[in-house]
Amino acid sequence: MHRLVADLLDISTADAGTLPVVRTVLPVETIVADAVDLLRPLAESRQVSLLVTVEPALPKVSADRERVLQVFSNLGGDALKFTARRGRVMIAATHRDPLVEFAVSDSGTGIEPADLPHVFDRFWRRQKPIKA
Repeated sequence: MHRLVADLLDISTADAGTLPVVRTVLPVETIVADAVDLLRPLAESRQVSLLVTVEPALPKVSADRERVLQVFSNLGGDALKFTARRGRVMIAATHRDPLVEFAVSDSGTGIEPADLPHVFDRFWRRQKPIKA
């Protein structure tokens, strides 16, 4: 509940253009390890394997640790929620010169084609049909 309220406050702060971004130089391995630690309890409770692939010798990144973990929490949390038991969620980091690319993927069914136009709509959620 705390995370949800904080996310909503962050949205209004971002809309106002006053969201603080605190950049620090971080090792990629640390960011990914922190993200996995954050997601592990949900993965275990859902019986989903959490796999990690981090390319060796990645450069450090300049990022806001809390914002990056917030992204992993949102993407990884959704991947875990929509992946069937005994499925897998993968977190990866690779070098895409001059950047580091982070990715979250899963073995779930994916997004319905009709829902794709709404992926970045704020607060959009597919309506479930009402059963008679």
